[in-house]
Amino acid sequence: MRTLYFRLAWCLVLLFVAAAARAAVSPPIQEGRDYLTLQMPQPVTTGKKIEVQEFFWYRCPHCFHLQPYLIAWEKHMPKDAQMVFVPVAFNAQWLPAAKLFYALKDTGELARLHNKVFDAYQVQLLNLDDPAVLKQWLAKEGVNADKFMASYNSFDTLNRAMQGTQQAKDDAIQGVPTLVIDGKYLTSPSFTNDNRTRLFQVVDYLIAKAQKERAHR
Repeated sequence: MRTLYFRLAWCLVLLFVAAAARAAVSPPIQEGRDYLTLQMPQPVTTGKKIEVQEFFWYRCPHCFHLQPYLIAWEKHMPKDAQMVFVPVAFNAQWLPAAKLFYALKDTGELARLHNKVFDAYQVQLLNLDDPAVLKQWLAKEGVNADKFMASYNSFDTLNRAMQGTQQAKDDAIQGVPTLVIDGKYLTSPSFTNDNRTRLFQVVDYLIAKAQKERAHR
């Protein structure tokens, strides 16, 4: 009797696990729910590689919370895909952070300090929009302040910041963070109810979709 009881109990456990597994399966990825197709596809800058653009703002808490997931995904992203970061400035208050991005890029410090900028704004609560605070932070991080500020204050950097913002508007982007794949597909955490694991499943799906479309051109 005891053996029969344990067998029945084990069967119930297996049935429960199977039911939980079926419930945990993500629904199929669907256009209109998980992503949108842009009405006006945009040219890419990555050549043969599938471009994955992140439109962001350093002071955006949602962009900050996405960073760990994005970093983890980048380590395993398809070899024929490439990340491109686009800071946006939807208003004048956003402009200093966008200029900061391009100045770091010009001084060769972006890869080293990109995540630290997020931490400075979001964790340390430093106002890097203030030039005095920015210069102190640059000195602490070992950046050539003169070279950095020359880029930061240049017309070229301002122009690039405005171009990134115009590109976001051309893509009908209304908020950040937003990801655009191969210049034609748009998704964001809001599409996946802030399920960031699901978000990058959608990104992988869209990369594969773009790969197939390119192969059939």
